[in-house]
Amino acid sequence: MSMTLLLDAAIKGALYLALLYAVSGAMRRAPAAVRHLLWSVGLVGVLLLPALSVGLPWRIGILPTADGDVSQVEEISSKPAVADSESHPLPAADGTDSAKSVKPGDVPSNGKMERSQPSIAAAPPAAFQYPKLPKLIATLWIAGILVVAGRLALGVLATWYIERRGEELTGRHWQSLLGQARRRLQLETSVRLLISRRAPVPFVTGLFRPIVVLPELANEWSDERRLAVLLHELAHFRRGDVVAQIISQLACAVYWFNPLVWLAARRLRAESERACDDLVIQSGTKPSEYVEHLIDIVRVAGRSWALAVAQPMARRSEFEGRLLAILEPGIKRHGLTRAAVVGIVLAVAITAVPLAAMGPELPSQVDATTALRSGDEEDAQRQVRVAALLTAVDDVDIEVRRSVIESLGSLQDTTAVLALMRALRQDPDAEVREAAAHALGEIEDPRAIPALGDALMSDEMSSVRLVAAHALGHIEDPRSVAPLAAAINDPDREIRLAVIRALGDVDSAAAIDALIPATRDSDDEIRETAVWALGEIEDIRAVQALSAVLTSDSEAAVREKAAWGLGEIQHASAVDALAQALGDSDIAVRRMAVWALGNIEDARAVDPLIGVLQDPDVEMRRRAIHAL
Repeated sequence: MSMTLLLDAAIKGALYLALLYAVSGAMRRAPAAVRHLLWSVGLVGVLLLPALSVGLPWRIGILPTADGDVSQVEEISSKPAVADSESHPLPAADGTDSAKSVKPGDVPSNGKMERSQPSIAAAPPAAFQYPKLPKLIATLWIAGILVVAGRLALGVLATWYIERRGEELTGRHWQSLLGQARRRLQLETSVRLLISRRAPVPFVTGLFRPIVVLPELANEWSDERRLAVLLHELAHFRRGDVVAQIISQLACAVYWFNPLVWLAARRLRAESERACDDLVIQSGTKPSEYVEHLIDIVRVAGRSWALAVAQPMARRSEFEGRLLAILEPGIKRHGLTRAAVVGIVLAVAITAVPLAAMGPELPSQVDATTALRSGDEEDAQRQVRVAALLTAVDDVDIEVRRSVIESLGSLQDTTAVLALMRALRQDPDAEVREAAAHALGEIEDPRAIPALGDALMSDEMSSVRLVAAHALGHIEDPRSVAPLAAAINDPDREIRLAVIRALGDVDSAAAIDALIPATRDSDDEIRETAVWALGEIEDIRAVQALSAVLTSDSEAAVREKAAWGLGEIQHASAVDALAQALGDSDIAVRRMAVWALGNIEDARAVDPLIGVLQDPDVEMRRRAIHAL
């Protein structure tokens, strides 16, 4: 999740759960099975809210601005706009940057997307973006997920340990009681029955085949108590409560900061126990006798916090309400009908989908004159142009579509991203698809990465693939690495070059494994560009490959780039290769090696650099002095 999506999901999830609490309270006279299904489907909806918010093809415009400015419906990438020129100046004798610059990234463009000018993505007015949460909050959120997930993992291990140490009850008497319980519940699935002194309370586990684990004290129970316990635990499996419990724990992990989610998980567990109690009573057990069994079990029960993914039979914190529900006369205890299941699922979905679709208003939904009155005439006019252009993206005329898409790209408005992605994927004309890829690169919105990646990998026209590669480089998001790396062996040489340049622009260590083989390519320009890209990434894992290029490549320009890359990475393991390069046959390679040794600042370079002070080339001596 991005921070904006996380905040959006947290707010909508809280509203959604608050609504479910209200509905659940209104259904307090309904059977427990109905309320349990309500909470189960509701927690699934909470988990799906982020995906629905992104994936739904429509939006319900809400939150109009107080002063009438135009709102923005789509999420904006929080990445700051930066200039794209890649300049690496060599040091002057006095330690300042020289006027001359070494530009390893200077490569010819395809004429459609020049990197020499900064490409700044348009952003909506700051008042109408969701607040950008700092990285600290993102770190805390992930840490919370890990803590809760760790607790779940401990629960799984505890359950597994109890099972492994348990003794299987295969005796005729126990199996007869188990068979009786299965017949009463009409459960055809085979069941394993274990007893363990490590089990604090009876519980059921297992997604596909139920395992009922009993405490050692079960050997002292009467047959009536044993049967009641088996009925209760098998009722959990018949109802699918283990799956619902796992879903609730996942929701707690993702939304650990939201107390409403924890309360919802607690309500789900409580309704699960009550629904199983109802099944036990429906199967013929007297409520008064069943309550007596529960009281005795709870009285000697141990703590069961570790059984988060299992279904322990009794928890003290939920016990009083269960007893009152069991003994209350006239309460509805019937299970779920198919119609009830369908009705509840549809009702919850009908609630979740519109909530997920809610967001700031689309530009076309806002009265442009209101925006004009706010004083931001230029922004209002841009929004009006975007809204008008979006209506023509699917025009029947190819030239109209291409011109519209080019205009949307020049406006750099993120509200056009979805329409441009659709054009890139579906338009039958290659020039239109090429224009859509170029426009997405100009807008620089990370949401376009999947569509651009698909185009790069599968579009039949090399021109479209080429522009898609350039666009992924413009977006500069680590998620672009995977599609770019997959296309690094494209049969078209220009596309391979564009892919390697884009990987350098993205500047992610994830690209190193894909780039290293390209440093051994038979094409000089491809090797040189791959070496440049590795220098841009500045990761020590590239040192060995760059050192090999520096000492063995046949092309001086490639060796020079390798020396520059090692100087950018600044790791001491490159000193030996750079010292060897001081004797290179090419003066440009030698000069760059001196500069790189100065950048690394390792004492082992002192002696080789002192030797350079005798070099006949004045520039070499000057650089050696600066490096020392």
